[in-house]
Amino acid sequence: MDVFVVLTGMIEWRDGQRNPENARPRGQAQLETLSKTIHTLALGIRHIPDPDLKQKSIERIEKLLRVFFVDIDTRMEPQVRFSQCHPGQEPMKGNECFVIAIRYLILVDQALLLSGSSIKQDLVQQIKEWINDQVVWMEESDQGMKAKNAEKPLWYNVILAYHRQFIQGDTSSITLATSSFHEWFAKHPRPQDVFAESLKHDNRRHRCLFTLEPLVLLASLTVPLHHEQGMSDDIKTYLRECVEYVKSVEQGPIESPLEDDIRYMARVAWLERILDGWIGRDEKDGGGQVEPSGEGWEDGWSERMRIMWGFL
Repeated sequence: MDVFVVLTGMIEWRDGQRNPENARPRGQAQLETLSKTIHTLALGIRHIPDPDLKQKSIERIEKLLRVFFVDIDTRMEPQVRFSQCHPGQEPMKGNECFVIAIRYLILVDQALLLSGSSIKQDLVQQIKEWINDQVVWMEESDQGMKAKNAEKPLWYNVILAYHRQFIQGDTSSITLATSSFHEWFAKHPRPQDVFAESLKHDNRRHRCLFTLEPLVLLASLTVPLHHEQGMSDDIKTYLRECVEYVKSVEQGPIESPLEDDIRYMARVAWLERILDGWIGRDEKDGGGQVEPSGEGWEDGWSERMRIMWGFL
């Protein structure tokens, strides 16, 4: 297989060799780690009874927020103009797939909605201003418009709705999420329609989940925060049918043997758990245990995953 290596601004083709640049720190991976850390700390602020641990969580989350979103020397720019750019492209510019890179920012939105009252309010306001700048860029830039008008604009709408929920409240996010979801449903009324494009790819299982995940998130935003049980029965039925459909998707040519059934079904089980919570059903296995075995989870059945499973 040919791979390209970018060295000193030039593209050099090397057959059968891994790009050494892949070992360098990546902004997308750093943003994912940051977002997960902030979300975990927010859960600690909200639920840990120990006042010392709670205070340490507050101090840590405030430091991370300042470094990544406020301090001029280290902060991330809200306008991700070069995200997903192609090496060697002239002029250098990003494309509509920037939503893939920034999707984990919704965890920051969720975290501050959860525990923002415990954080210094001037800092929360600065984060809101940063998020608002990104919303404006997403809604007005050519890059943002391409993402909005893409064949599958799900992640674009999810990110925008979560951002609006954080900075403007439920009304704004519900309006956007509801209209976006119904527009999607009108074009994709059956599970076969939802995943038709995904099944064309060699990594079809990955593509199906990458379509289903934002669809579930978008549905959750059609109702006020923490009121998912009040969601439309039609939406719940639609999502349940989609989850059942992806269970039948076979491995794509490049997914075997790495994408085994255990790992794939573990991710499907996570989505099923969410839907069960929305309809008020908490099924236990034969041994009376709510928790799954965790077999197949990425990085194992860690303490964080156990905690998150319990919150669903």
